[in-house]
Amino acid sequence: MISVFQMIVITDIIGAIILFITSYYSLKAYKKTTLKVFLFLSLGFILLAAGRISHSIIFMTISYTKPVRLLIKATSVTASFITLFSEVLAYSLIAIGYSRNNTKILAVHPIIYIRQIFVQTIGEVINIFLLLFIVFRSATIYLTNKKRLTLTTLLAFISLLVSHILKFISLFGMMEPLFLLSKFIYFIGLLFFLVMLLEVETAK
Repeated sequence: MISVFQMIVITDIIGAIILFITSYYSLKAYKKTTLKVFLFLSLGFILLAAGRISHSIIFMTISYTKPVRLLIKATSVTASFITLFSEVLAYSLIAIGYSRNNTKILAVHPIIYIRQIFVQTIGEVINIFLLLFIVFRSATIYLTNKKRLTLTTLLAFISLLVSHILKFISLFGMMEPLFLLSKFIYFIGLLFFLVMLLEVETAK
């Protein structure tokens, strides 16, 4: 039977692969359209992917070496902080990209200690507020041009926002099913991004 650690590793690896692909197509979209927001998206997705890879490596090590319980807690907390740091940086970059005038865009968990939960909670709050800003900007752009691609982008960021809200809630109840659901919705958001970027790539 697959353990929670192995499940987290599998979802992290799948997520990292999707993020790397999304970053690649964001960079191609930037080269094609010269819109700076795609460059910020590419950099943001690279940071998110790097955080997921680091997280999966640490949890893979825990899964196969099976260290003492105290070491498991310490390393899992470290892994969570690395992911959290990469997320804050990534969403900050994306928020910067969306803070610019882009109205023409796309027209073409392991149990941890209370103190660690507090830090994790603060980080998730920052992520949620950054994503709220990004969703607001995406919604403004969609309402301006009513294009299918801008709608896809909006749905992608809404999915990421919902994912982080669920993850935030799971921190308080130590609810593993809710945590895994947040990862699933996160993947849906990444798939929305891939659809949008592939349409930009194939557009004339």
